[in-house]
Parts: sequence; structure tokens; C-alpha cells
Amino acid sequence: MQLLFNSHPFLLLFLPAMLLGWWVGHSATTNWLRRLGFTTLIAGLLAYVATAVGRPDALALLPLAIPAILLGWWVAVDKPQYRLGYLAFMSWMFYVLSYHEGVWTGLALLPIMLLSTTVDYWAGKAIQKEIDAGNDKTQRAKKVLIAALVFNLGLLAVFKYLGFFATSLNAVFDLLTSGGTAVPVPDIILPIGISFYTFNSMSYTIDIYREKVKPARGMLEYAAFVALFPHLIAGPIVRYSDIDEQLRKLHHKLTGEMAALGLWFLVIGLFKKVVIANALAQHVDRLYGQHEALTVVSGWAAAFGYALQLYFDFSAYSDMAVGLALLMGLRFPQNFNSPYKALNPSDFWRRWHMSLSRWLTDYLYISLGGNRKGKLMTLRNLFLTMFLGGLWHGAAWVFVLWGILHGLGLVVHRIASEAGFVPPWKWLSRAMCFIFVVLLWVPFRAGNIDLVKSGQSTEVMNNMLGAMFGANGLGLGHLSTLDATGFQVPLTFAGLVAVLLVFVNVAPNTWEFKFRPTRRLALATAGLATWSVLMLSAPSPVLYFQF
Repeated sequence: MQLLFNSHPFLLLFLPAMLLGWWVGHSATTNWLRRLGFTTLIAGLLAYVATAVGRPDALALLPLAIPAILLGWWVAVDKPQYRLGYLAFMSWMFYVLSYHEGVWTGLALLPIMLLSTTVDYWAGKAIQKEIDAGNDKTQRAKKVLIAALVFNLGLLAVFKYLGFFATSLNAVFDLLTSGGTAVPVPDIILPIGISFYTFNSMSYTIDIYREKVKPARGMLEYAAFVALFPHLIAGPIVRYSDIDEQLRKLHHKLTGEMAALGLWFLVIGLFKKVVIANALAQHVDRLYGQHEALTVVSGWAAAFGYALQLYFDFSAYSDMAVGLALLMGLRFPQNFNSPYKALNPSDFWRRWHMSLSRWLTDYLYISLGGNRKGKLMTLRNLFLTMFLGGLWHGAAWVFVLWGILHGLGLVVHRIASEAGFVPPWKWLSRAMCFIFVVLLWVPFRAGNIDLVKSGQSTEVMNNMLGAMFGANGLGLGHLSTLDATGFQVPLTFAGLVAVLLVFVNVAPNTWEFKFRPTRRLALATAGLATWSVLMLSAPSPVLYFQF
């Protein structure tokens, strides 16, 4: 079983052990109880690890581990550098246990992240040394920066895109020749979170070069930043500048305000994922599985359902990441701001995956010239930024197409807005933008990793778009009052989609909610938490997990 945010081992073992180990008590009794609870939970986590690696007989060794854990914890408890080391270690454990291929796969791929961490830490130190010496930044410091960027992009090229490049070359060879020599397609397991931790690392060295941030005080601090488990596997993309001061001045006491707010974000995120997104996923996956037989009704039901599934799935992970960070005394930037309330494509990207949008703006769009070199170059830069943003999401042509279409949307909106062609009503702008986004989610959904591996992405995308625009008829008869099978759309699902479409357009998001820790809110939160935990079965990864 994977160790995911919405899994029993994470909620009942990893998270309590992490928090008990992180916070320092102020009395001997408090510390003794905390350490006792911490040791018990670590023992349970080790039992889970032993079962995960297929060696339940290793449970007999647990009593030997407990004294070692206690001894280390008694010595290390109040020292900031050891707290950072503990955070890094537990985050690495979380990373290793997150692989559905198994613990051994996680252990085999962990060194890639450790190598990236080491290279960028020392690159940052070398760049800062040149800056402090007053040397010309266009020389040695720039060379170090370029080397670090090439290394990180090289990791992405090998582990994420090598198979894609090989498959694409083979397709070209097939067009130009009749059965020419094929390029071997490597079967490489994609390291979890590689797109996120490489972008975190690149922003670190670039910001040091731009003199926006000072290097980490030591390797432990930087390793803890890179591996920080709340944002490690699916974002948000947290820059070092976002939390450097927080890591330098760690809180030694969890305040009631931060604990209440953290639990609120965590529970709301868990509810969104387990109760809402997973309920939508059952119907969406079933309909997409019948993509060749869908009609206008069932096609649009699948498209709207997926748009909402992705909305609640991704916003759930963003909320849980913020909540977990708050429970550790850290504050993450907002990553989700009611994107379906957007009035145009530019507004959408200011609201959806905000940390990625900021990253692409600051490190790609501005580096290309931004809007400083005239209108044509501005439009080019907008298009190229979204094209590469699409490629970042996945190694498949459907993601490239998705990025290209979003880039064209940004370009057309910029031209139209400058010419004064803006819808006269806000509701019309919002509806047009939403339909545009929903249509583009079709190629995005076709980028599912299983569809890409089986070579069905283009077929699924074409069939879905054809169905939505009438290739198989209207299909009103596909609506069903019973639990549907095949390509039928149950009225319960249609009703849920309708209610949620209204909700995402009128309700405040988690950040807009005026949080006041009252007894009534506490009871409501406890109710949502209980409901969510009761709905847990096999953990389902968030959709952005594959990136």
C-alpha cells in the first residue's frame, strides 16, 4: 500500500509520529509522554515498512529498534539542526513509501533526489562565493548556474522525456521509411515528484544568482527544504525564498491558531479528495472507458465530470499540503484560487496551479524577454511559456497540444483585449473561459499514463471530442435513473455535476473562508474528518501525482 496523504498509514502512523517528533514540550511529563507516543508510532510505522517490503518476519526486530530511536530522540530533541535532520529523514521515508511499485523501487530512486539536492546545494554555495568576492557574475558564477541548470534539466530529460523522444523518433522513421531501424524505447520508471523538486532546486540557484536569497546555512537545512514531504510529490512548487526565514527561525511551540487552521485545511482537503473527487472519478473513468460509444450527453457529462474531479482532486492536495505545513509551524503560499471563476485564460492561469504559473513567469517568461520587447515578442513569449508548461506536465504529444492551445488562448485574449473585444457581461466571460478550459481538459485527460503507454491517447481524445460535438448523436436516452453501466449517465451523477458546477462558481474557496475557531466549526470539522476517514479504502493518488 502506498503512503499517500489519504491513506490510513499516513493519517494514523506517519503524521502523528512526524508531529510528535517535530514539536518540543516544555515539561518533563509532556516530553516523556510525547516521546513514548512517538516511539510507539515509529514502531508501528516500521511494522508497516516491514510488511510493505514483503518481510513480515522482520517485525520481530522491532524491539531492538525502539531503544535506538529513544536514545537518538533524547539526545536530539531540542537542537534545531537535528530537527531539520529529522524532518529530512522522515520526508525521505515518506518518499520511499509513496511508490506503488514498492519500497525497493523507492529506495532505488531516492538517490536521484539526493544527488540533485547535493549538486544544487554546492552550486548555490559556489555562486554566492563569487558574488561575495565581487567577481563579474557573467563569468564563473554564470557558468556554475548554467551547469546546475543543465544537470537538473538533464535529469528531467533522461527520467521523464527519454522514452517520449525515442517514441517520437520512431514515429518519424515510420513516416519516412518503410519499417526502418527503430530506436529502442527505454522502460524507465518516472521518479515521483521529479518535476517538482527539480523546479524547486532550479529556482534556488537562480535566486542566489539574482541575489534574491542567500544560500541555506547548511546541507541539512537545504535537504529538509527539498524533501519537505507536504509539497514533495505533487506540489505546490515552494521556492526556498518562500520558507528560508521560517527554516532559520523554527517555531518551538505549535500555537492553537496554527493547529486549528492546519487541521481545517487538512480535513477540508481530505474531504474534497476522498468524498467528492473519488465519487466523481468512478463515473468519469467508466465513461472514458467507453469513449468510442459516447454521445453528446454522455461525452459532455464525462468532460464536465473530469473538470470537476481534477478541480477537487488538485485543490484537495493543495489544501492538505498547506494544512500539514501549518501543523509543522510553516506557511506555504496559496496554490489554488477558484480557477473556474476566471474571466479569461490569463485570469485562469493566475488562479490555477499558482505556484507553477509564478515559476513559469519569473524564470521562463521574463527570461525570454517578457513584455519588454514589443507586442509580437510578448505574444511569442506567452506562447512559448505555455508550450513548455504543457511539456512540463507530461511526456506525451497530448500535453504538448494542451500547452499549445492554452498558449494560443493567451495570445488571442491579449490581442482581443487590447483591441477592446471583451464580452459585455461578466457571466458570459466566465462561461466562455470555462468551456474553453473544459474542452482543453480532454487532451489533458488523454495524457493519463496508462493511455500514453498503450498508445491510445490520441484515439481517446479524438473520440471524446467527436462525441461531444455530435459524432454519435445526442443520446438523451443515455440518462438513467438507476446505477449506470457502460456509457449511461445516472441522474445522481448528472445532479452531482450540476450542484458542483454551481458550487465552484459561487462558494468561497478555502483561503477565502473567514476562519474562526468556534465550537460549531470544530464539530463540523470533526464530522467531515470522520466521514472522510470512514470513506477511506485503498488510497488513490492525486491526479497531479503522475507529473
